[in-house]
Amino acid sequence: PEGFDPDAFAQAFGGGGMGGFADLGDIFASMFGTAGPFGRSRGGRSRGADIETSLEISFREAALGGRHSLRSGIGKVVDVNIPPGVETGSRLRVPGQGAPSPKSGPPGDLYLNIVVRPDPHLRRQDDNVELTLPLTVGEAILGTQVDVPTLDGKVRLNVPAGTSSGAKLRLRGKGIARPDGSRGDQLCRVEIVVPKLRPEDREARRLAEELERYTRLSKIRAF
Repeated sequence: PEGFDPDAFAQAFGGGGMGGFADLGDIFASMFGTAGPFGRSRGGRSRGADIETSLEISFREAALGGRHSLRSGIGKVVDVNIPPGVETGSRLRVPGQGAPSPKSGPPGDLYLNIVVRPDPHLRRQDDNVELTLPLTVGEAILGTQVDVPTLDGKVRLNVPAGTSSGAKLRLRGKGIARPDGSRGDQLCRVEIVVPKLRPEDREARRLAEELERYTRLSKIRAF
């Protein structure tokens, strides 16, 4: 404005000429005890910048949680605590692991955008884990034991005789970890795989025809 003397204004607040404006953030910080309009933190120390990056983790890490080491955007190795049950799109804040302050202030924070790698066998359904379990016709009719993958490694599953396609066999406590320490279940959905017979497979065809004659007596259809 007209009549404004910038040197006099700066000197009135302890500055020295036009250069005094560089310290106005410190003036406001000392007056109010907090960050002023110039972005200074308490005591005139600038805070470091936040860093945001993506973190890809395995399906098991996402389901059960645990520690994960990564190299941040400034080249620093950081140990991160992955909480159980995170999904793709979850955002984790790691305090104090961002960029350092340019003026000896506190560092910024590190923000991680979670990406969960799909598992080749397991799928998530709320707090449960699902698995498609292929069975032969004979296994479904007679019953069997099958080693199936879980979050905790392979587990032997008992398949009752007479299991139909679409049935879900439950493994309790083998699902997603919850904050209270409990876990969901694993559901193994049965899928009966029927082989294609070749013209020369006469014995297999004869056995299949006998099986068909037998199963007709069970009246599986109500129409």
